[in-house]
Amino acid sequence: MNRKIPLGMTMALMLLTAALVFCGATLLTTNNINLMLSDNGRNINAKIEEIGAIVDENFYEEIDHKTILDGIAKGYISALGDRYSTYMSDSDYSSDSLNKAGKREGVGITVAHDVDTKYLYITRVVPDGPAARAGLLAGDQITHVGELALNADNYSQAMEAIAGEQGTTVELTVLRGEETIQRTVVRSQFEDKTVMYRMMGDIAYIEITSFNHLTLEQFNAALESVTPTAKALLFDLRGNSGGLLNETYKMIDALCPAGTIASAVYKSGRTEVLYTSNEKEVKLPMAVLINGETASSAELFAAALRDFEKGPLIGEKSYGKGVMQQTYELKDKSAVRITIAHFNPPGGVSFHGTGLEPKIAVTPTDEQKKYYYKLNDTNDPFILAGIDYLQGVK
Repeated sequence: MNRKIPLGMTMALMLLTAALVFCGATLLTTNNINLMLSDNGRNINAKIEEIGAIVDENFYEEIDHKTILDGIAKGYISALGDRYSTYMSDSDYSSDSLNKAGKREGVGITVAHDVDTKYLYITRVVPDGPAARAGLLAGDQITHVGELALNADNYSQAMEAIAGEQGTTVELTVLRGEETIQRTVVRSQFEDKTVMYRMMGDIAYIEITSFNHLTLEQFNAALESVTPTAKALLFDLRGNSGGLLNETYKMIDALCPAGTIASAVYKSGRTEVLYTSNEKEVKLPMAVLINGETASSAELFAAALRDFEKGPLIGEKSYGKGVMQQTYELKDKSAVRITIAHFNPPGGVSFHGTGLEPKIAVTPTDEQKKYYYKLNDTNDPFILAGIDYLQGVK
């Protein structure tokens, strides 16, 4: 049970603190603050005080003030009407920070719901992650999570059962071909692998799944490994929803010649160059695979290679998110992330709301869409289109 304190006063102080943090990117003078408090800030506080007094006096159950404060903050940001601005509780912010650092907690697998068997089909096992250490492989199908048998209706329940606290275990029964195997996986923290690469003949295939603080290091290692022998580079950004822009800038810089990589346009109309590349570049034919889930910094990466004429975009029209967010930590270790500007690729044309159009369009068949999680180098139409293009120009 939570100790009861005056709800109105607590919420008023919280709103005041949050309002000051929201303005953290601007230097606030005493007059600025007084004006804010005398207008919108005072109106907000008065309304919350009024609601708080009614709830304190009349609500029939114990009040969890932390939950209420989280709800107020979430509602404040939600009311901005911007899908990319968000409030994070202290626990959500902690998880978000962990993910940005390139670290995860769990078992380290990516799964799809198999349309035929209704099992969980493992599409990816993170190298050196908990599942990999337990001997699970991509292509295994999870039939049971503990005593829970997978079926068409309990996908979400199974996913929740696989998730759990660090240090605990989960029993997984998998089908590998005709063989049934049982594995005990210890949930733990692990480093995510966001860059995977392999040679396809003399073409280097480099998949980038997201951009976090470890991605640049992994990317540079991939380039160092393949560039001595590769005749061309095929980058796969399908399903990459973005991530850290600073990491993305540096990856683009490694590939492209001197020039502006990205610029931002702020609320005031001011334009700022965010990053400029040097003259050092990788002089190999390139191509980039994109689809409708390629977004934000992943779109910037793709657009930059297009605008610097390093290689074409191949696949489907991208998502179309060309705005950038800034995260502000609050005093109670929660945080708000708000959209602060539009950003533009080297060519200067925003893709926000429109997406990137591929130069070479790929239209998967209904069968390929249905079994997307089983596609490989021999039958993936995107990869085949990329290889076909690069074979003709290298």
